[in-house]
Amino acid sequence: MEQRERRTSPAIHARANARLAAFDWALNEQCFEYTECDAYTAPGSFLPAGKAVFDVEYDTAPGCSQASSWKMNAQRTDLDLVGIQDSGYTYQPCVPDGQASW
Repeated sequence: MEQRERRTSPAIHARANARLAAFDWALNEQCFEYTECDAYTAPGSFLPAGKAVFDVEYDTAPGCSQASSWKMNAQRTDLDLVGIQDSGYTYQPCVPDGQASW
């Protein structure tokens, strides 16, 4: 995992910042698991620009308090995206601090 982070983080930052002007929001997968959320929180990136960022985690629960402080919409879901009636179904959204529900 450490090797993956060093190899991709500069590319992620460059892509995220280059697309800032063209997109109103970003969908990210597993930024908490791979410690890549800073690509969306750094000065000049999506969140500081007031643009929405949606994070989906599969193997790790997102840091909900951290996501809330960044105003990032984060959730954990099953990788297979099975239906709500299936035994493998997982959907755990982060509820913003101070709110009882979405």
